[in-house]
Amino acid sequence: FMINSDPVGYHKWGEQVLLNFNKGNFNVFRFFPNSDLSDLGGKVYYGSIYYLFWNFGNKIIIARIFNAFFASLTVVYFYKIIRYINNVDVARTSAVLFMLFPIFNLYAGTHYKESIFLFFVMLSAYESYKIFFVKQYKYTDVIWLILSIIASFFFRNVIGPVLILSAMGLVLFNFQKKFSLGIGISFTI
Repeated sequence: FMINSDPVGYHKWGEQVLLNFNKGNFNVFRFFPNSDLSDLGGKVYYGSIYYLFWNFGNKIIIARIFNAFFASLTVVYFYKIIRYINNVDVARTSAVLFMLFPIFNLYAGTHYKESIFLFFVMLSAYESYKIFFVKQYKYTDVIWLILSIIASFFFRNVIGPVLILSAMGLVLFNFQKKFSLGIGISFTI
């Protein structure tokens, strides 16, 4: 059951992606020629879920389960970031409050693209912090950081440059050994 126009639109676009994927047409730029880059992520996200799980009946429920899954991962990454910065008790309390935030619950349980978008933003923040401050990373962490920043362009155009500038600010302030100023600027952005 969907009331709002955005979830209904994402469902219809997801079904259009499903039809094109079933025909073997995987070029999403061809069947959404006038679409903004920031709208393409939600359409392809729901269409891909519909394509992978079209035999399971109600596609809307499966997409919402995936939204809840990514929302749960978002809370986990939020907890890990706060645990790096502060102690475990503060991280646990912050994660519970973040999880209970009403807007976050709305995105997690409905057919919006923001649940996966918030996951990419939190993943990029976690990987940035892990790479630039904790300095316990592997090359896969750098790859995840780059992929999450690129993926964020397909959900909200404006956040991609902000994430890139935040990562550059982390590098700049990390080299100058101004640890607290770099954290403040990156999380303020």
